Amino acid sequence: MTGKLAVGPHPRNGLGGGPGDYDILVLDASMKQSLASVRSLGRAGLRVAVGESIAQLDPAVPVPAQRSRYCLRSLVLPDLVGDTAAFIAAVVEFVRDHSPRVVLPTGDVTIGVLRYHRKTLAELGCVLALAPETALDIANDKDRTLTLAEQLSIAQPKSLRIGGADDIAAAVTEFGYPFVLKPTVSWTGGTVERLVPVDVINQVEASEVTERFMKAGAGVLAQEWVPGRREGVSLFIAGDDVLAACGHVAHRTTPPLGGASAVRESI
Repeated sequence: MTGKLAVGPHPRNGLGGGPGDYDILVLDASMKQSLASVRSLGRAGLRVAVGESIAQLDPAVPVPAQRSRYCLRSLVLPDLVGDTAAFIAAVVEFVRDHSPRVVLPTGDVTIGVLRYHRKTLAELGCVLALAPETALDIANDKDRTLTLAEQLSIAQPKSLRIGGADDIAAAVTEFGYPFVLKPTVSWTGGTVERLVPVDVINQVEASEVTERFMKAGAGVLAQEWVPGRREGVSLFIAGDDVLAACGHVAHRTTPPLGGASAVRESI
């Protein structure tokens, strides 16, 4: 599948696909945040198309966002990681042909790929729904996020920067086992897998994880193990205005250590 996308009307509505038929294209259809977005946008009266990379689709498992009553058109896009250029070309082709006003990526990898193509989409009259580049540069880099948090006097776990296997001894001295190793970025383009934090319990594990992160092109942070409830606050901010806020506790996450919440309760 090179440079092409497969699209079709939703099986329950039979709508056509002429120019201007859609207000927004929501990507990463297999992710729950995309489903929530599709529902919310559809209920607001917007015409929603929904896309996903073919590599994330299993013919035996329906994608909820693409089966939603609010999905007016579903797209199967080229492999996001295996054929990135074709994926980008397919998104641009759809925008050119159908004139959605907004493209909304919701996954780390898709954001990392599309953020550099804002200008191309803008020239077609379409906005890429992402924070400004200066904010993304900080949000996507855990090291820079922690540095800013320290400047703002926000409490954080004790951290050490790991430059190689030789630095692991310093982390053991500082924290003892277990401690956590984190990639500074979740996706570098150097691996097909999203990099996630890992708790390590001995030298062998610590060395293997450090080598894997660095081989993928990510920096490495060691942090103390912090037990307890995972509580957070999600904010929706436009400019300097906080438009919505929700405090929550995550009871289960995937992956288990610091991943997306699979079971979460508002508090």
